[in-house]
Amino acid sequence: MQSDSTKVSNEYRRAVAFNRALVKAGGVALFAALTAAASRLKVFLPFSPVPMTMQPLAVLLAGAILGPWLGALSQLAYLGLGLSGAPVFAGVPGAGLAVLVGPTGGYLMSYPLVAMIVGWSVGPSSKSVRIAGGLLLGLIVIYCSGVARLLMVTAQDPVAAFQVGVEPFLLADLIKVALATLLVKGWKTVVRR
Repeated sequence: MQSDSTKVSNEYRRAVAFNRALVKAGGVALFAALTAAASRLKVFLPFSPVPMTMQPLAVLLAGAILGPWLGALSQLAYLGLGLSGAPVFAGVPGAGLAVLVGPTGGYLMSYPLVAMIVGWSVGPSSKSVRIAGGLLLGLIVIYCSGVARLLMVTAQDPVAAFQVGVEPFLLADLIKVALATLLVKGWKTVVRR
């Protein structure tokens, strides 16, 4: 028969495990919602089928803060919302699959992989150089996937696809990487206390 202290200890461990699971689920839901909200902040460019959004910032933060698996899960949840018809994609509201197979689909479909890569690259480090390097790597993956899809859909040459799919966004996205670096560094500093 277990002693009272053993029962209390077991109950405490179960409560802690349950609370951790809730925090993880909340983090996944929060970053799925942040990515969806970031799609609403958009600017359409007359020379590009790709709108400028704040989504890269949300995706990079998901990987760096939640880690590789939960970050990827948050982005899979975001894509699932979009596929279900929820108006979370920056293009045509409620278009679901049509957006993923369209010109911007490469960017969107890269999000789970990007969150995973960023999570692995940044790891538990709070060093700005490592954080910025991981975030830049994630941004490069977004661009590569986006341009590859643009090439398939629009049949442009690689230079033209780069000019409409990367070049107009580069400065703004580098600013997002700098902002994300500061936010992640601050987050990791607070969490370690």
